[in-house]
Order: sequence, then structure tokens, then C-alpha cells
Amino acid sequence: MTTGTTATMTAALALALTAVMGASAQDQVKDPTVRDRLPAISQECIFERSLHDWRALDRYNLIVWAPSRRHPYHVELDFPCDQLPWVDTIGFTNRPGDGRICGFGGDSIVVGRSFTERCPIGAIHRITPEQAQALIATFRQAREQRAAQAGGD
Repeated sequence: MTTGTTATMTAALALALTAVMGASAQDQVKDPTVRDRLPAISQECIFERSLHDWRALDRYNLIVWAPSRRHPYHVELDFPCDQLPWVDTIGFTNRPGDGRICGFGGDSIVVGRSFTERCPIGAIHRITPEQAQALIATFRQAREQRAAQAGGD
């Protein structure tokens, strides 16, 4: 197979997987200006013992502060976590058991009664406090727009 054929097949496979599996967690951030403010690569990890606070943005995104409110991280989930916007408590699982929550390697958040809903983490991005506030405002505005549209139908 030539390189051009391989690239074409790879692109076709990626397109087919997107169609079959739906949009990725990164695509769930609808506002491109939000995506533009985030780093492109996620190799970040958070030590489980340093988790300070968290805030759900929607079913795919949350902000976690660790070890203090001066150190926010944007956590993107691979799949929608239906109960995330409504729960008061979340838990974390880390596959290797090393005490780190990472955006790779099968780590998850767990929510719901008795922590029954497992939501795999797709990426963790270290962000500034200003970026955290911008994300919170952007997601709040999107929620309000959806509510207004639903009320107008």
C-alpha cells in the first residue's frame, strides 16, 4: 500500500468511526473559542489525594481544582455522564492504582447512587484560573441559550 492510500484509508476509517460512535468528547465543546483556549495534548495527571474541589460544566466536561482553587484542570469525558450535572458528590477510579488521575490509561469518574455510573476520562488539561472562569461562563451561557430555545418552541 502506498502512503497516499494509507492516509486516505486512515481518514475514511476515522470518519466512519466518528459516524458510528458519535462525536468525541472534544467535539462536545461546541464553542470553537473554548477549544482554542485549551492545550492540544493531554498528558496531565492529578494526584487523587490533592483533589480540592470540582464543578460540572455539562455531561462531558468538569473543572477540578487540585491542590487548591489556584490550580484548575479541565476534565473531558469520553462519553456523556448523564448524572454529572445533578450530583453533589463524585468519585475517581484510577486503573493502575498509582493514586494519579490522568487523561489516559482508563481512569474514570464515578457518580450516582452508590457510584454506579462510570464515566471514562478522555483528557485532562491544566488551565489558568482565568480560563476556568471563561469556561464556566461559556457553558453557563450555552445552557441558558438552550433553555431559552426550549422555552420558545
